[in-house]
Amino acid sequence: GFEVIATAVGPQTVVGQIGQLLHQAMWQRAPVERQADRLAAWLVPLAVTLALATFAFWTWQDSMETGLIHALAVLLIACPCALGIATPLTLWVGLGRATRSGVILRYTGVLEQLAEAGQIYFDKTGTLTKRPIRLQEVVVDSMAEADFLARAAAVEAMSEHPLGQAIAAGAEKWLGKGVLPPRADNFRAFPGQGVCGVVAGDEVWIGNRRLMAQHGLEIPGSLADTAVFWQNNGLTVAYAGWGGHARGLLGLGETARAEAGESIADLQKLEMPVTILTGDSEVAGRRWQSALGVPVYAEQRPEDKVSRLQAAGKDTVMVGDGINDGPALAAASVGIAVRQGTDVAQSAAAVILLHDDLRAVPWLIALSRVAMRKVRQNLAWAIGYNALGLVLAVSGLLQPSLAALLMVFSNIIVTTNALRLRQANLGDLSFAEIEEVEETEEEENMEDRRLEIGDYAQSPIANL
Repeated sequence: GFEVIATAVGPQTVVGQIGQLLHQAMWQRAPVERQADRLAAWLVPLAVTLALATFAFWTWQDSMETGLIHALAVLLIACPCALGIATPLTLWVGLGRATRSGVILRYTGVLEQLAEAGQIYFDKTGTLTKRPIRLQEVVVDSMAEADFLARAAAVEAMSEHPLGQAIAAGAEKWLGKGVLPPRADNFRAFPGQGVCGVVAGDEVWIGNRRLMAQHGLEIPGSLADTAVFWQNNGLTVAYAGWGGHARGLLGLGETARAEAGESIADLQKLEMPVTILTGDSEVAGRRWQSALGVPVYAEQRPEDKVSRLQAAGKDTVMVGDGINDGPALAAASVGIAVRQGTDVAQSAAAVILLHDDLRAVPWLIALSRVAMRKVRQNLAWAIGYNALGLVLAVSGLLQPSLAALLMVFSNIIVTTNALRLRQANLGDLSFAEIEEVEETEEEENMEDRRLEIGDYAQSPIANL
């Protein structure tokens, strides 16, 4: 036999949490929805006032029967149904299409915010780069390598940062099976700089050069030269030291995700400026800027990222995954967390990707723009229809039966236009091509699709 251990049940499971997010998204109204509601609320008293005035005028001009007929036509043609459904239905359809493609929105207003966004920022480590990151090089200064790695593994074993996890895993592998690192006490994290913990009575610091300088750890010239050499060759460097001296270097290798370049190219097609924020050194930042062809700001602490987002204005998007990205994700107009992100990142984000495909980011922005275009079309139709219809009804040129038919026709128009968003062409984007392939597979084999995307695809919102 075998034993099954449940780590979460009901609302605590991934599917349960997604269901809660979808329910929350459905009932949180976007600003454009509230504007449409105000228009609809304004239309009702206007229609009643015009109906009374029409009744009085046509009763005086002709008869009470004529006045009643034309007043009824005014009330029928001015039904606010089209205004009431034009906006929420379009946004719900957009929400459903995003959900089917593995993109969860916390509220429908995200679509409006993304459509208005004018700048997007990416975290680098773990967002634009592949996981797992690997420990590739180790160099020590005047001490045993095994002792150095054991201390590094002990401290980083308590870290949630992908670089820290890579150091812990790599150091344990380097030490060999059966060798357990010592226990670290008094663990502390310094976002954007590194970590610290007490091992065997020594306060062990692991992080960047800034962390070493701030806490009085002298870096030998040989280690400094090696760090520059590694950085020029594409490695991310972490210093480790205690007792007033840096004792060694840890070189970590990471490569850009295969789709990172395509994602940036798609965003540039959408005329969306892209900037990368990283805690890496200036040397590493220049390498990434050369490789990806977009501005890269290096040595960015979490508070630096927040300051840069605030300085950029209100229409910003931040894409990240780590605990360091939580403040920036919350500070942006829209925060997007990737699937492997930490709980802090996902709780701060308005959008969660349930897969690792960064091409979903430009795809979602394109979807948002098309959705808001359809919202504006529906509102323009509803307002124009009501304005023209009221003029005709007040003038006595509409019979109540025709007014009722036109009201139904108007509702059909806005509903059809909203539903067209399900198949709307989002342009020449790489993720759109994948989505079309997936939709074809869905027709051929729905069960495979459910396994690939997950049970959330069965949500009522996803099927809009």
